[in-house]
Amino acid sequence: MPTKKSDLNGIASIKSLRVIVTTRCNAKLLKPQADSPGVCEFCYRQKEQVSGDRETIDQLLKNISKNPNIRSLIFTGGEPLVSRHPRYLLKSAFSIGFHNTIHTNGLTLEKNKETLKYLICVSLPLDGSNAEIADYYRGVGYFNTLQNCLDLLHANAKNIGLHTLLTPYNIADLENMAVFAQKHAPMYWFIKQFRAANLAAGSNSKHYGLETSQFQKSVQDLIHKYPSLNIFASASSGMPSQTLFVYLDGRVFAHMPGHQDNVLVGNLLSDSWEELAISFANYQTDPAH
Repeated sequence: MPTKKSDLNGIASIKSLRVIVTTRCNAKLLKPQADSPGVCEFCYRQKEQVSGDRETIDQLLKNISKNPNIRSLIFTGGEPLVSRHPRYLLKSAFSIGFHNTIHTNGLTLEKNKETLKYLICVSLPLDGSNAEIADYYRGVGYFNTLQNCLDLLHANAKNIGLHTLLTPYNIADLENMAVFAQKHAPMYWFIKQFRAANLAAGSNSKHYGLETSQFQKSVQDLIHKYPSLNIFASASSGMPSQTLFVYLDGRVFAHMPGHQDNVLVGNLLSDSWEELAISFANYQTDPAH
């Protein structure tokens, strides 16, 4: 029986779903700046923890589509373009009718430009308004890659998304980043705060951590000054409670208040949306669940 909106309880308002297709990343193809803490040391540093073949992709997309509220999929990782079947995944989701966004570092976007036809939006990292600042965290040559990717997206009339990790190093460059962003008319600009829980070694907080009050004030001032930019922000202490994401192997996680890390609420390859909604609601009402 098709899932009804009224059956979905606490997750009825979710219109988009993040799909983690791999935990591998190719970011370290770039060399670090001599004075930097390393390339993308703020992010996950995991080996592959996601499995799934084309049959798994088909089943997962079929089950996602049983929730009529979800029309947008955000494919992320790791680096989704280094997953096993990126073209098949994006084409299959597009053929079902999903609005696809990919969250990528852009290093292999030119190589995979045939996937652009299946995408509504491509989201790229903007961590500095120039090479000196952007390359500090992303590696030597990243800013040039970003500019080439933006040119490619404009040439193919694709919507652009931007995402920024705001840190002690680049916070002084935030307004310059806004000026840079305006030139490319992004569909959205997502600015986030470092989450130490994502890393095994919390010592990296000294390189990337900002006080939440400083983060919030800086972003709110930016929103006020640049109202035409569609800016969204996420502070580490204020993660939204109704945020779901699913791994390609079906595991469904959520950001939950009262939990330091994300919690497993079910598996979309075996659980119905009604069952996931019950599990989700239980965690919301009982943080110690």
